[in-house]
Amino acid sequence: MPPERKRRAQSFFGLHFDFHADDRAGIGAGLTEAAIDAVLARVRPDYVQCDCKGHWGLASYPTRVGTPAPGLAGDPLRTWRAATARRGVALYVHYSGLFDKIACSRGPGWARTRPDGTLDTENASTIGPYARDLLVPQLDEVIKWYAVDGIWVDGDNWAAYSDCSDEGLAAFARASGIQLTRDRVPQAPGDPHWFVFMEFWRERFREYVRGYVTELHRRHPGVQITSNHACSAIMPEAPAIDLDYLSADYYHKNSVNIARLEARVLAGQGRPWDLMPWGHSGPPLGEEGAHSTKSAVQVQQEAAHVIAQGGGIQCYFPQKPDGSLALWQAGLMERLARFCRLRERHCFRSRTVPQVALLHSTFDYYRRTGALFMGVDRFGHWYGELLRVHGALAALLDNQLSVDVLVEKRLEPRLAEYPVVVLPECRFIDPEFRRSLLRHVRAGAALLCLGPDSAAHFADELRLRGLGAPEPAERWLEYGGHLAGLTTNVQAAPLDEGEAPLGRLFAQNDPVGDASAAASVVPCGAGAIAAIHFDLAEPYVHARTAVLRDFTGAAVRRLFPEPLVEVQGSHAVDVVTRRTGEVLRVHLLSTAGPHADPQIHAFDELPPLGPLTVSIRLPSAPARVSLDPQGDELPFVYGAGRLTVTVPRLTVHAIVSVD
Repeated sequence: MPPERKRRAQSFFGLHFDFHADDRAGIGAGLTEAAIDAVLARVRPDYVQCDCKGHWGLASYPTRVGTPAPGLAGDPLRTWRAATARRGVALYVHYSGLFDKIACSRGPGWARTRPDGTLDTENASTIGPYARDLLVPQLDEVIKWYAVDGIWVDGDNWAAYSDCSDEGLAAFARASGIQLTRDRVPQAPGDPHWFVFMEFWRERFREYVRGYVTELHRRHPGVQITSNHACSAIMPEAPAIDLDYLSADYYHKNSVNIARLEARVLAGQGRPWDLMPWGHSGPPLGEEGAHSTKSAVQVQQEAAHVIAQGGGIQCYFPQKPDGSLALWQAGLMERLARFCRLRERHCFRSRTVPQVALLHSTFDYYRRTGALFMGVDRFGHWYGELLRVHGALAALLDNQLSVDVLVEKRLEPRLAEYPVVVLPECRFIDPEFRRSLLRHVRAGAALLCLGPDSAAHFADELRLRGLGAPEPAERWLEYGGHLAGLTTNVQAAPLDEGEAPLGRLFAQNDPVGDASAAASVVPCGAGAIAAIHFDLAEPYVHARTAVLRDFTGAAVRRLFPEPLVEVQGSHAVDVVTRRTGEVLRVHLLSTAGPHADPQIHAFDELPPLGPLTVSIRLPSAPARVSLDPQGDELPFVYGAGRLTVTVPRLTVHAIVSVD
């Protein structure tokens, strides 16, 4: 009897291989069971994901339902199944869903219609027969033929668009009562009926996914299914589909910063989850140029920011164009696996210790984004519309605050757990959620509103009426005796008389003349609300300064003077507070190194940090403090409700475990 394979919820480490089969000859000829077995023997993953059908729409196995790659040699998927089954490794297939060039160019009514009336030759319609006639039958075929353990559907929400065919516009009219002709289809935020139109197509996408998941579960109850990027940062909503797990890959550039956000979003969704860094980097997508394999320390740094949030990790290694493996990379895979496995029992399926909640607003995002689920390419692939959340999160994390990122439906029932909530430049706010926030603050919590848009929702409580509209401007932020320039959206707010200002904004790089308040803090019931009077996120992403970082930290600490953990010694350290069982885990994660430099594709060293002084507020002295994963006992000092330890050196990821 073959070894039992883990289900996805129990799976911690995986490998992802795909190559998007095209029309070249000899696909599969170089892939052997021996080569796969050599990788599995060294890496020992819980599961492997391999190619089944890529974005071209060509299958890398001899399908009878879809279109097999014309140069297919043998049956590569049979080779994967035989090798993984022998070792007890679960096998998932990568299947490109809505993004299918062959189906959209050949299939009967499968392509969506663009607003100009032309057929989209790459992306299928969510209301057409594509899922019924191709996706479900082909995945049914794969499951029956190869007894795969699960499906990872790619090219789904980020390839979802409206369908402006006659059928699509008629369906919208039936649902909304709004009659649209093709020349009146809303094209951008602000156009008439834009939000209603986009919400209709978002729901059609959910129905499309719900339909294929339900049908495949009916036919094959044990198969694990997900849709790539569902309920991730680009689809910020609570799970409403019966997916077995959540999963997403993330862009190969600026990967540490993207992992910081994506991991926190998925960790807050209440489902089993994992993330997939890419094991290679190169030019931005869409640009020509060779890619380079990342170093071990580079992928370890990215992975650390994922597993510290309690999720699983997989890493993407491209197959060769013929579907075979680059076996020289097995050593890199092995080093990454060893790094993660050493931390598994300290990280996997841990639970958060709530400190600061950063809202990733469904309500705001869907009213501002220029597409169904992804934004404009300004920050690294499709993360433009996430700029406000990216910048806010980075500013908080760089001040060693432990931050969870939650959508409204996940945060509202848990508000009482969080002493601080941060609203990141939200132009729109759900009225009921606003009322919940105010009740939370009046009961003793703190709310920080970043930027004039967020502050405007609490103008009465913040005493901001009559200040005039915010305007784009150049200002110099003064904090801590130093000034830093900002080009941002600013609202002129008076300085409070008789109170030490929390930062001042000047019209020049000199603290003379008139100044306005950079922030305001006002009591509200038993709690407090603070507002930062300029948009902070974009300057923090594109023009970061130490002044802006320290000012943000001071604003939070005015509201939250006693966080659970404080770290001294470096700002290039993220703090994550979690528990496994009754053990408190304080994760220390390096953000040093050139990971955000677009000119650097691969690097192989990180500057060591330390010594770091870690202070933890505890009601009583612990029995033992250790530095994990190595398990070394840490000497500590305890007094006045505070535990203090010194971590001599941090390279990538260390864990202070408190029993």
